[in-house]
Amino acid sequence: MSMKAPSLRAQLNRLTVVQLKDILRSNHQNPFGRKAELLTRIVYLVKHGGYPSCPKCSYGRLKVRLYRRKGESKYYCPGYPVDFRVASYYRCDYVTDQCEKETFEIPSKYNIKQNK
Repeated sequence: MSMKAPSLRAQLNRLTVVQLKDILRSNHQNPFGRKAELLTRIVYLVKHGGYPSCPKCSYGRLKVRLYRRKGESKYYCPGYPVDFRVASYYRCDYVTDQCEKETFEIPSKYNIKQNK
């Protein structure tokens, strides 16, 4: 009889906040927030995938802009910070109807077993 591996959230909960942020950074995702927020974000990204880099500016990450009518949602690039010291921000105007999400990988050094 084989034992079922603990849930992904339970395995990630054993890691430190620094390690969780490292997992998010290695996938080019937002590493900011409290531990509970980081856990939720990682579990969601493993299940659904992450948004890719902007093909126009290559530094921003695509985000979804939801509309009330079905099928009218768009993906856009909000831009990226240029310099935090002077609050300088590059605004990108890229918009698209379709976006293919990237696979979210947890580095093997953390020994996380994902149930398929």
